[in-house]
Amino acid sequence: MADEEGNLPRDDDLFGSLNRLNSLLETLDERAHVLSLAAFAEEELRDLIKAYLMPGEAANKLLEGFSTPLGTLSARIRMAQALGLLTPHQANDLD
Repeated sequence: MADEEGNLPRDDDLFGSLNRLNSLLETLDERAHVLSLAAFAEEELRDLIKAYLMPGEAANKLLEGFSTPLGTLSARIRMAQALGLLTPHQANDLD
């Protein structure tokens, strides 16, 4: 996706968070590994769903914060699947 100025993102922009997660995972025990991956998936699903919503306050009220309708990993998985952004198999893997 291009930014407002029409510039395409650099590889480190696209994979920066994944690269940071990958380097962090090497230092974690199994429990912290699972929790970190779940938090990463939750944030990435938020960004994915947000990309398909109109920008503004209404989208933020759905996505930002735990007590919002799409504030949990489970709700985000269901929404992404309902929007056709995840296959049933991918949603099952994330669950």
